[in-house]
Amino acid sequence: MSAMEWLLIAATLAAFGFVYWLIHRMGTLFDRTHPQAAPSAAQDAEIVVYGNSAYELEAEHALRERGLSFCRAVSARELLEIRGCRYLLALSDREAENLVACELGGQVVQIPIRIALCRPGAFEPEFEDRDTRHFAPDLFRPSQLAALLDGKSRGNLA
Repeated sequence: MSAMEWLLIAATLAAFGFVYWLIHRMGTLFDRTHPQAAPSAAQDAEIVVYGNSAYELEAEHALRERGLSFCRAVSARELLEIRGCRYLLALSDREAENLVACELGGQVVQIPIRIALCRPGAFEPEFEDRDTRHFAPDLFRPSQLAALLDGKSRGNLA
C-alpha cells in the first residue's frame, strides 16, 4: 500500500470518529431532561423579579413589606428554571435585557403577566408589539408597583 492509501484510510477513520462524536453530543443535547424543579421558595412564589438594578432592589424591599411571595432571578438560566409564577417583573437597567427576559418568560416559561422597566425611547414600541406591560422608572415607584401587584392600587401600567 502506498502512503496516499494509508493517509486516505486514516482520514476516513478520523471522519467517522468525528461524526460519531458529533452524533453522540447531539444525542446528549436532545436527551436532556427538562430543567430540574426550582427550589421550594421559587415554587411557592407568585412573582419572579428579574434583573440586578437599584430599582429592582427597591422593588424587592416593597414586595417584602407587603408580604408578597416572590423569587429572584438574576440570569436567563435562573429564569428558565422557575415554573408556576403568575407575574414576571423585568427590572434590569437595560431595556434590551428586559425585553428578552419578557420573551423568555412568556414563550418558554409560560408566565402570563409580564411587566418591564422601559425608559421612553427606541425600545418602547417593541414592548407594545409584544403585548408586554412596561413603565418608566421615574413615573412609577417600586411601592406603587408592589401596591398594584397586591391588588390595592388602581394604577395603570402604560
